[in-house]
Amino acid sequence: MSVRTLAAALTPATRAVIVVDQGGMPVDLDPIRALCDGLGITVIEDAACAAGSTYRGRPAGAGAEIAAWSFHPRKILTTGEGGMLTTRNAAWADRARKLREHAMSVSANDRHASVLAPAEEYGEIGFNYRMTDMQAAVGLVQLDRLGEAVSRRRAIAAAYRKALADVEGLRFSEDPQYGTSNFQSFWFEVLPEFP
Repeated sequence: MSVRTLAAALTPATRAVIVVDQGGMPVDLDPIRALCDGLGITVIEDAACAAGSTYRGRPAGAGAEIAAWSFHPRKILTTGEGGMLTTRNAAWADRARKLREHAMSVSANDRHASVLAPAEEYGEIGFNYRMTDMQAAVGLVQLDRLGEAVSRRRAIAAAYRKALADVEGLRFSEDPQYGTSNFQSFWFEVLPEFP
């Protein structure tokens, strides 16, 4: 997606836009935010593959109003399954915390810390999306090694580009001018001149 393709697709009914860091390649977010912010449209970044990627010197996902992350086994940072939302919007963060715990008005942590169980209310339908302690422990160890994992993937991508450099008709994924990819996936385009 680019700001040009997005502008052509917007309608007066558009309330949110989801941009994707495809294969770990960061989207050019600033022009999209400039367009959407001016129209009151929320920008959601699908950063599922972007752990360790950067956009304008910051971690991918940091510039969106809300970002969604995946910890699927195929991702660079995995907990076996699950994911995470990040946002600076305190109201959205609070609602997400409630929704992940059946939409209870009292968190499981507060319930377990009380001598007497506090009264709880369910103002809407929620989910059971909590991460287990074991999954979190696995994720934290991988988070500590994220830089090492991204460096290794970038080295492998460079080796692929070098090994395939003489093959005519291939265009390899490269870091964009505005950021760096974690090379969650190494992809290339097969051009018409490919033999």
